[in-house]
Amino acid sequence: MDENIPATKGILLETAGELFANAGLEGVSIRKIAQKAGANIAAIHYHFGSKDNLYLEVVRHVMHRIRCTLAGQYLADRAAWQDNPLSRAKVICALVEERMVQFFPDPHPGWYGRLFMRMLLNPTPALGKLAEEIILPDFEQLTEVFRLCKPGMSLSEARCWTDTLLGQLGHYVFSAQFVQYMPNQNRQDADFQNMISRHLSRLLLKGLDLPLPDFLKDDTLHAK
Repeated sequence: MDENIPATKGILLETAGELFANAGLEGVSIRKIAQKAGANIAAIHYHFGSKDNLYLEVVRHVMHRIRCTLAGQYLADRAAWQDNPLSRAKVICALVEERMVQFFPDPHPGWYGRLFMRMLLNPTPALGKLAEEIILPDFEQLTEVFRLCKPGMSLSEARCWTDTLLGQLGHYVFSAQFVQYMPNQNRQDADFQNMISRHLSRLLLKGLDLPLPDFLKDDTLHAK
């Protein structure tokens, strides 16, 4: 739990988050959250004001916990890599690896993925606020990195590559329970995680006409 969040507020965020993930905003009452958190209703009103605000803060809390920041760092230091094809290739690999580390194996509670899936299937006003605050800025940063990795690429094509990266990883995040029943797809297995990371990196580099770094030239894991 974030050390900067007061203990009671943090407990309420985690408790409400799991309940919202399982039953949705409308399926959870303030009373139920308070009971499960071992707190009183007044504490929820004190920290959040309303159930809608609590839901917004839960989603914001989760998004900050899993937020990836490398794209912004690379954009700030673009002069160090954008003119060298191999350096650009390594940037792409690092962006893939950052997201793999965030989601494989799960470093966060399992309800994080369920909350996002429910939020996408049943949008609330919180989604619009968080999209403007976090999702869209992060998406555009990643898109700009892709654009710099292939000079002359249009903005629309760069956004397609961002969709490719996020969509592929999203498959493993949101379908975790289903994927475990597929042959040789144990998302908790280190070799499987490494294979996915290498496969996605190669796919992106091929599409961007970038060279393979030496560490991607070994096909051992793909041969298993």
